[in-house]
Formats: sequence, structure tokens, C-alpha cells
Amino acid sequence: TNSAEYIRLIATMLVMSTFKGSPEQKYEIMDGLKLSVLDYGRMKELLSSTRAYSALGRVGSWKCGWDAQGDHSPKFMGLERVLLEESRCLILDADIVWFVVDEDLIRSRAQDVQVKTL
Repeated sequence: TNSAEYIRLIATMLVMSTFKGSPEQKYEIMDGLKLSVLDYGRMKELLSSTRAYSALGRVGSWKCGWDAQGDHSPKFMGLERVLLEESRCLILDADIVWFVVDEDLIRSRAQDVQVKTL
């Protein structure tokens, strides 16, 4: 794959986030609107194989959750930086733009966050 395909993946995910329903229903809506999005099968393939961390040595759990073996979300920043570098340079002026992300608030509302164990 290449960076253009990942940009289409991100764009597809953003468009999908604007509709309610299952992924299949969302694709039906997008097809009806004639939107140019990534193929559904390819999207699933990319999402299942894209990780910002090594999957080796990770262990799953049968306890209705996944026991996190460390917080790997900071590693996504490097992946995001590489994928979106060209777009970021075109859209944003780093000298005058500030972004604030409240990860604690987002994490407290999300339903699919890693299970944290103490």
C-alpha cells in the first residue's frame, strides 16, 4: 500500500463517522450518494493489519475485554505524522494554529477503549 491509500482510508473513516448504522449500511448510503471512498473489503483489510505497535508478544483475554500491556496510543502520533505530513503542510500553518485534544474526555466516553488493569 502507499500513503495515498491510507489518506483515502482516513477520509473514508471520516465520512463513515457522519452516518449512523452498521458499516455495511454506511457503505450503502455512500454508494447511493456516489461518494468516492475506499473499497469496503480493502478498508477492512487495512484496518485489521494496521498497528502503531508490534503485535508480537501481545496476549488476548476472554474476560470481555483486552488487558492492555502498556498504553500504545502515543505511538500513533508518529504514524499519523508520516501519513498526513503533506496534507498538514498544505492546510495548516504551524506558527499560528493550536490544537487541543482532551484525551481523557474522549477516553471516558469511548466504548472500545483498552481495558486497564491495576
